[in-house]
Amino acid sequence: AALYSGDYTLAEQEFQTAIEKDDTHAKAFFNYGVFLLYAVNRPADAITQWERVIELNPDPEMVSTARNWIALADEQLRTPPNFDTTPQN
Repeated sequence: AALYSGDYTLAEQEFQTAIEKDDTHAKAFFNYGVFLLYAVNRPADAITQWERVIELNPDPEMVSTARNWIALADEQLRTPPNFDTTPQN
């Protein structure tokens, strides 16, 4: 609920609480990674969460999807921001 209301601080706390309650819940790690990448722009932290999904190895499809997300976040880390430097009139 906090995520959808835009309270990212509370949303992150909720993800962390869920993971603390069950540190084998791969989907919680997976969703936390998506949150970290898209909501708060922390691709390195997101990769850490998806690596945990792979370690838990819940099912081949989730592992494959986590690897795809890792590649996406890794690309984001390696690509410098592209700011428009065209003078504005």
